[in-house]
Amino acid sequence: MPRGIEDAKAELKALPKRLRQAFHTVINNRGTLALFVMLTIAFGAQAALAPSRLPPLGGWSLAAVGLPPLDLGEAGRIAADAGQAAARQGGGDRLKEALDARPELKPVINGVGFGVSLVIALLLAVYQSRQPYHLRREGLAKA
Repeated sequence: MPRGIEDAKAELKALPKRLRQAFHTVINNRGTLALFVMLTIAFGAQAALAPSRLPPLGGWSLAAVGLPPLDLGEAGRIAADAGQAAARQGGGDRLKEALDARPELKPVINGVGFGVSLVIALLLAVYQSRQPYHLRREGLAKA
């Protein structure tokens, strides 16, 4: 928490750099590419084999899929608090009830999930292939 106006200005000035570094850490990570390839396979298989069901995707976190923790400052804390509040108020159960009430949406969600995750996986693969590995690993790749 900033103690004065100068501290607040310095923190505000450092925020874009910190967000840019966090973004590049995520997109240059091979785990991110693997995650989107896995989502592509999950949604594609469900769309092809069982379109009336959604893939079981619950219980994921950045650490669980091998991604580094992100420091997003106040925005990250607010998002984490919102996620915890939704979990306490039964947000997951409400979503499940809403999807069960409209089963015709499940094939559409599978198709959209497949398409979006495929496009993101391809973009990540192209981006990561254009960056030398030693620069990606050290976080020195050009923006």
